[in-house]
Amino acid sequence: MVRGATPGAAPDPLAPAPPAPGSRELAERVAPLIFGHRPRRWWLWPLRLVLLGLLLLALGLWLLRAEARAALARDLERARPTGLLPGAAALELGPGDAPAAALLVHGWATCPADFADLPQRLADCGLRVRAPLLPGHGADPRALQRVSLGEIEAQLQSEYAGLRERHSQVFLVGFSMGAALCLVLEAGLPEEQLPAGLALVAPYFDIARPAWLPIDPARAAAWLEPWLPFVAAGPEFVRLADRSQAGRLVKFEALPLRAVGLLFDLRAKLAGPGLLETCRSPLQMVVSSGDRAADPAAARRAYERLRSPDKQLLEVERSDHHVLLDHDAQAILSFLEARLCPPR
Repeated sequence: MVRGATPGAAPDPLAPAPPAPGSRELAERVAPLIFGHRPRRWWLWPLRLVLLGLLLLALGLWLLRAEARAALARDLERARPTGLLPGAAALELGPGDAPAAALLVHGWATCPADFADLPQRLADCGLRVRAPLLPGHGADPRALQRVSLGEIEAQLQSEYAGLRERHSQVFLVGFSMGAALCLVLEAGLPEEQLPAGLALVAPYFDIARPAWLPIDPARAAAWLEPWLPFVAAGPEFVRLADRSQAGRLVKFEALPLRAVGLLFDLRAKLAGPGLLETCRSPLQMVVSSGDRAADPAAARRAYERLRSPDKQLLEVERSDHHVLLDHDAQAILSFLEARLCPPR
């Protein structure tokens, strides 16, 4: 209504029209219909989204920590009766007076059960077999947080020296991280103490990076560890194509992220100048193209760098990381026995 006009009277056609609303006035009228508040408070929306994201992240970490605590409790309960996870004990098989022996070195966060039927097969063909349990493994995942690469290397040096005193020949057989440890051990030996042969099964030279992880796993573990000390190793961590063999795996259900540092310290040592190039022992390597734990491409590159005077590579396709329990196990056992077992 025009100010001063009589109610009910017809509008005066000569009266000036009210001014059209400006852009600011129009925004003030329309914004409440869209956002429910005035434009001067639009800056709150990004803040609200950030707060929502932080809330969801905190909730996700809380759920992961709860799952990891439950997994750790299960590990401790399984180890309570004997002090070790069932099936995690060190192995010693075969004749004590055998001329040849084999030192078997298992992988990260696992135990000698990694080798499945291989220890008994080697013992049956006349070798003395020793498969120690590495420090920090097989009992309490919290112990693995505290162990250093130097402690593990020192134990293997002692184990190897002990076998050398009692047997004229000693083979080194490593699975996953254990294969990398065997290479480091061999590199530090004088010529007269070299092993009779090296057998590297699904060797670790780098972690196979999942497609969904855009950054280096070492960096991801370092970022997460202060808020997530352990992760629960559920069924998605079982690296077997033949799932019927999953019950034979013996490993921690709670994996300490700090202990991932062992793998990356070892990776850095293997990548150093000259270590692979100075390999002097006869060598066998088994690599699976389906390995989702140890990067098979990194293993092939390392094989090319190894300067062993006599080396053999067996590539399989139907298995995941735990190849000695998987579809290709029999072919791999035959391949290894051809060189490790003494001639009959």
